[in-house]
Amino acid sequence: MRRLVAPVPGARIDTESVFDAARAVSSAAETHASTGADASVSWLRVGDGYSAPESQQLMSAMTPVRMATEGFAGAAQAVARALTTFALEAEAAQAKQVRATSAISSFRAVATSSDSWQDDPALVAQNTRLTAEAAAAERELCEAEEACARAIAAIPVDAPAPVSTAGTLGAGAPLGGNGTWGYPDGVVEVAINPLFFLGKTPEDVTAWWNGLSAEAQAAFVASFPAIVGNRDGIPAKVRDEANRARLSSLRTQLEGDEDRLTEIMSSTPETRDTFSLYGGHLLRLQNPEWSEAFSELARVRENLAAIDALTQVVDSDAPPRFLLVADLSGRVPRAAVAVGNPDEATHLGVLVPGTSTTVATKMSELDSEAADIYAKAREQSRVPGDSISVVAWLDYEAPPELINATSRSYAQKGSPDLATFSAGLGATNTVGEPRITLMGHSYGAVVAGDAAAETAAGVDSLVVYGAPGAGSNIADGVDKFAMLAPDDPILRYHASLGNLGALGEVPYPQWVTTSMIDPVSGYLDMADGWEQLPVTGSPSSGESWSEESSGHSQYLKNQSRSQFNLVQVLLGNEPSR
Repeated sequence: MRRLVAPVPGARIDTESVFDAARAVSSAAETHASTGADASVSWLRVGDGYSAPESQQLMSAMTPVRMATEGFAGAAQAVARALTTFALEAEAAQAKQVRATSAISSFRAVATSSDSWQDDPALVAQNTRLTAEAAAAERELCEAEEACARAIAAIPVDAPAPVSTAGTLGAGAPLGGNGTWGYPDGVVEVAINPLFFLGKTPEDVTAWWNGLSAEAQAAFVASFPAIVGNRDGIPAKVRDEANRARLSSLRTQLEGDEDRLTEIMSSTPETRDTFSLYGGHLLRLQNPEWSEAFSELARVRENLAAIDALTQVVDSDAPPRFLLVADLSGRVPRAAVAVGNPDEATHLGVLVPGTSTTVATKMSELDSEAADIYAKAREQSRVPGDSISVVAWLDYEAPPELINATSRSYAQKGSPDLATFSAGLGATNTVGEPRITLMGHSYGAVVAGDAAAETAAGVDSLVVYGAPGAGSNIADGVDKFAMLAPDDPILRYHASLGNLGALGEVPYPQWVTTSMIDPVSGYLDMADGWEQLPVTGSPSSGESWSEESSGHSQYLKNQSRSQFNLVQVLLGNEPSR
């Protein structure tokens, strides 16, 4: 008698906990290696002021300590890579189990409703196939567990193996690999080549990543998170894992910098006296060493505040957050956080903020707005199987003040990165061709409009609101929508400087004067190609959305008509007119 396929058990491996454990082990390894290296370097400095026949022997006395800490740290990093590999493979196996659950449940409902299912060849074949699929997924999970256990058991802990930290190669290699310097094949070749990704599109990056072994992928996450964390074309879960791991080590480094700079400022006079070459009188000038430390300390503290803001955002439990960018290497911190998994979304929205927006001061608010749109889109979705992701994107240096926002330069630097980011969302998406909507507020509309001019960005819709301009030469096929509150002060810019075109086309109807002497002479520019969406009143299809937007910063107000229209455009529905 044939046995009916059994229900698929729920996920028995908490992969997020395994990822957390791998991060904790990797972080502890870095700290251990750093402590040993610091002790060794401090000991060697004794030689700066001490000389004797036994100096060489004395200086080498710390070598066993350095070797031991490097060996232990290398072994710990190998454990972290094994755990990360296991988590990735377990996720894949359990995803197969989830896909089988629905089919098995439906089949069992049909089979148990009839005593004669075993006499139906088609049902018997389906039962056999589903049984095999469920068994194969469970077998993959067991094999992943066994492979992880074997990998950890095989790690020698009594031999030195210098560890790599902060995404750069250390003095040696971690244990457990069979490629260059003990890493899996394909890792070191990329890690030591700063030009490897030069000229590669996000699609190229995705193809490269998919061609790596699971062990090599885990090695990048564990040992070189900076290489993959901010890389467009790398899957969202991998970027999130790598960037979360980096936040801890970046905080430790920055806190050390803060202590060092604070000590410099406390021990260095703020001013110094000097004699004037003319008149010989005494001048009191600012001490350049103190000024340099002051400026650097301000930058360090801004980066620490940015880490605090990002940590608060990504620690949100539901819906899940994905840290796609965490870049503290430039003049200002840059970041991007997705609400919902963008790789599994059929509809993707990217919020692009404007003037004076920083990661430290605005990321929490921007994330909250993204979460609201995400929730409203899920409520409004009419198509079964639709999935949503909304990204709070601040991966550019926004103009710090209004006076700076009259320049196109910030958009010229930021829009190529936004275009590549958008292309990366499409490259790693697993549902086919997601609908991508850029949503630009204020100066962010200029950035979004210039990015939408790139055909390779794959943008389907562009929505701008409170826009001084909307870029130029937007690609054919991009649906363009504009919203403007009647009391938005940006209207003053349109009246005075908008016609100059410095920030691209003005996406709203406006009077264009043709005579500086006679302001009545002119014509009404209807902003052809832009569909104007209202921000006041209630939409006929959603009377509960009765909140009205006013001023420059209320377009994303909850339950407002402007928010309603953003959601409809994101979903590909007809907006309220």
